[in-house]
Amino acid sequence: MPSLWTLKSLVIFLNAGKRSKLKEFRNSPRRYHKRSDGQTMLPNEIWSLICSDLSPFDLLNLRRVNRQLNDIVTDRLKALFYLDLLRCDTEQLANEEYEDEDFHQLKKTNIYLHLDERSAVIMVDDRWTSKDVYSLWDMIQFFAPFVRCLTIDVALAEMIVAALSSVKLSRWYAFQCYVDTIGQQGQEELHMKCSKQTNHKRVLFPQMTEFTLRALPSDLAHLSRLSDYGVQKEAIFSNDCIQLVRCTLLEPVGTKMPGEKTICTRFGAKRPHQHLRAFKEWIGAENLKEKYMQQYTA
Repeated sequence: MPSLWTLKSLVIFLNAGKRSKLKEFRNSPRRYHKRSDGQTMLPNEIWSLICSDLSPFDLLNLRRVNRQLNDIVTDRLKALFYLDLLRCDTEQLANEEYEDEDFHQLKKTNIYLHLDERSAVIMVDDRWTSKDVYSLWDMIQFFAPFVRCLTIDVALAEMIVAALSSVKLSRWYAFQCYVDTIGQQGQEELHMKCSKQTNHKRVLFPQMTEFTLRALPSDLAHLSRLSDYGVQKEAIFSNDCIQLVRCTLLEPVGTKMPGEKTICTRFGAKRPHQHLRAFKEWIGAENLKEKYMQQYTA
């Protein structure tokens, strides 16, 4: 028969083993990982409902939280089809035309964003600052991989081309400020020549199938400046994916004179067609053939 001391030693030994195993379990990183996941993990369906009620900027910031939220937001962005970029007087946001649109202002900038399931609209004030230019370029780069159809003011198209070149955006912005200080006739002769050719291995809008540029009569000089920066059109869209390149020339309401047939008679026949010819050479309209379209609209 075992002695009392032997049984007592056995009990102490077994209890010590239990305590060591319990201590090891409590200190296990796998245990904390599972507990943390159990507290924070929610089904994707619930997060999708939460995302639908967030502002665009709050939604995009969710990507930084964890991999699950990054994947959910990325899936929503993959459904994005249209992107509209325009520069205008943002006071028109209060007009009836945008009454039903939900625009959110990027903090400390003059940039507004509207985002829904299929489209995004980015609007920058025509009294923009150098900070606005850099912030706008960051936003364009963020949305670019997801966009299929891009509609853009030609002034912002020039900004994109300049950003892809060796020219600093701060220098380009200073040039634009100088251009805005002189008259319409004077600014048509101004060009910002870039001596260095820029070759890009990546396409900015790799999935883009439709590219539409908007231009008012006062914006035509931007068309001819697109070729000044040493950036080829292949840096913007893929020739294999593109299906339509459209240049839309807008006629301001109430400005057409009697007897005028098109917008190209606004400043005489030579100057507008000179800008358009320079643009068509840069975009490769001859190679695009039926993929290139030019239209005039009010």
